Amino acid sequence: MIFGNPAGAWGLLGLLAVFAIHALRRRRRSVVVSGLFLFGGAPPPPRGGRWVERVRRSPSLWLQLAAAALVAWLLLEPRPLRLESSQRVVVVLDSSASMSAWRERAERALAAVLPTIEEGAAHSEWVLLESAEGRPTLYAGPSRESLEDGLALWDPVLGAHDLRPALDGARQLAGSEGRVLLLTDSDVETPVGVERVAVGEPLDNVGFAGLAVREEGGEPRWRALVRSYSRRPERRRLSIVAGGQTRPLDVVELGPGELRGLSGGFPPGIDAIELALEPDAFQLEDRLPVVRPERKPLVVALDGRAREDELVSRLLASLDAVVPATADRPPALDIRFGEGGDLETSHTIAFAAIAGDAEPGPITLERHPLVADTSWWGLLLGPGTGLAPAPGEQVLVWSGRRPLVTLRESDGRRLLRLGLSSRDSNAARHPALPLLAHRFAEEARAAARGHERRNLETHQAIDLAFDPGGPPLRRTALGGGAGETLPRGSPRAPDRPGLFEVRQGEETLLTGAARFADVREADLREAVSLQELSPNRAARLRRVTRPDPLAPLWLLLAGALMTADWTLAGRPR
Repeated sequence: MIFGNPAGAWGLLGLLAVFAIHALRRRRRSVVVSGLFLFGGAPPPPRGGRWVERVRRSPSLWLQLAAAALVAWLLLEPRPLRLESSQRVVVVLDSSASMSAWRERAERALAAVLPTIEEGAAHSEWVLLESAEGRPTLYAGPSRESLEDGLALWDPVLGAHDLRPALDGARQLAGSEGRVLLLTDSDVETPVGVERVAVGEPLDNVGFAGLAVREEGGEPRWRALVRSYSRRPERRRLSIVAGGQTRPLDVVELGPGELRGLSGGFPPGIDAIELALEPDAFQLEDRLPVVRPERKPLVVALDGRAREDELVSRLLASLDAVVPATADRPPALDIRFGEGGDLETSHTIAFAAIAGDAEPGPITLERHPLVADTSWWGLLLGPGTGLAPAPGEQVLVWSGRRPLVTLRESDGRRLLRLGLSSRDSNAARHPALPLLAHRFAEEARAAARGHERRNLETHQAIDLAFDPGGPPLRRTALGGGAGETLPRGSPRAPDRPGLFEVRQGEETLLTGAARFADVREADLREAVSLQELSPNRAARLRRVTRPDPLAPLWLLLAGALMTADWTLAGRPR
C-alpha cells in the first residue's frame, strides 16, 4: 500500500481536536424555573477551578474519533500496488576519492532510502554501479539486501571525473519507467529524471599536494608540498618510513589555505621511502611514497664510423643511462653509416647520404610526431645530401624534391634514415637533427625491456615494455604480498598510495611509488548534504498503483458515523 498524498497525514490532527473538544468543560445553560423542590439534592455546580475536565468515554467520543480517522485515511489517498508492477532501480555510486571520507555515512543513507524506493512497485530489480568508466557492476539482481552487501566492493579512490557518462548509461539501463539514484557528496548537476542523495559536509583537511625528486651533488633529494584545506590554523606531525623503520621528522604548522614546501634526502642505501602526515578524515593524501628515479638503460650499438662521428657523439652525450651493447646484452638502438640493411634490432638510425651534385632545396616537413614543433631554419647542407626514395618509406623531411629524413617500419622494427652527416652539413651544431634523433632514441628506450624506478600517480597508466608471449604481468606491494594480475593492454599503478613492483615471471620491470595527486578531491570545504527523490512521483504512482476500490465505502461510513453522532446528540436525556 502506497499513500498518494503523504501530506494528508495532517488530517490525523483531527483526532486530537476531538479529544480537545471533549476535554473542555461544557458551558451550562441558565434555565429559569418556578422552584427547585422537584430537583434532587444535587450539589451546586462549581463556579471556578479547572476548565479542562477528564475525558469521559461515551458513544459520541468513539463515533467522532472513528469518523476523524476515516477522513484522515481518505486524505492520505491510499493506493494498493498492482501485483504485476515492476521497476528497475539503478544506483550509481560516486567513485571520487572524496567519498572515502563519508563512506559509513553513505552506507547508512543508502540503507535508509532504498526501502522507500522499494515500495514503488511490487517487484524491484536492483543494479549497483560505480561512476568510474570501466568498473565492473557491483550487483544486479532482485534482492535489496544483496545490493547493500555489494557496497563492500565499492572503493572510492579516483580523482575528479565527469559523472554524466555513467548517469546517461544508467538512465538507458533503467529504461523509461525505471529509476536512477546517484549517491555523492557534492551538489552536482544531474540529467533529468536522476534522483540524488548527497552525504557530505564541509570538512577541514591537510595533505600532500606535490612531489619532485632531483639529484643534488650526486645524491637524490625529495621536495614535497603540503597544503591546508582549512579555514583555521592546522598542525600535523610528519614522519618518514624507510627500511621498515618509522622516524618522526617535524611538526608542520599551516595557516588557513597555506601551501608549504618540505625537503629532505634519502637515507644511505635506501631507494624507497614514505612520508606520512598525522591522519585525518581524508587519508588518501596523508601518505606520500617516494622512490629514487632510475631510467631504464638504453643499450646502444655503434659501427666503426659512428664511433668517430661528431653528430653521434653529441647525440649520445644528451641521453641518460646509455650503456654499450655486449654479447649478453643485445642493443635496443643501433647507429650505423650506410643504407641500414635489414632491421636486426627494434630501432636503427642509419646515416645514408648519397653522392651527387644536386643542390639542396628549401626544407619542408611532413606531419609526424618525430618532427613536430621542430625548426630547421639555419641548417646548411652540402651538395651530396639527400636520400634515394625507397619502397615503403615515409618521408619526414624534404630538401627540395629530395627526401632528407625517412622512416620505415617492419614487424615492429623502425629504421630512421638520415640523408646527411656532420661532414657535409652543420647538423652536429644545429638543434633540429639531434632533437629528432633524441626522440627516436627515447622511443627505442621505451620499447626495450629493462628495470626502472618511477614516481607515479594513483591509477596512472604505465607505459611498460614486456614480452608479449611471456608470463602475465603481476603487481605486488613492495616487500611482498599476493598481488594481482595486470591487463597486458593497459597496466596501471595501484588505486591507493603505496610502493609497488611490476614483474613478469622472475624479471622485475618496474619499481614504483604511487601517490594521490588530485587536489580537487582533497578540498572538502564545498561538500553538501541533500536528498532529492521522486521528481515525477505522481506519474510513477499512477503507473504502479490503482485507486482504492473501498474509498466510496469509507466515505459513506464516515458520513454514517457523523449522522449517528448527531442523532445521539439530539436524543432527549
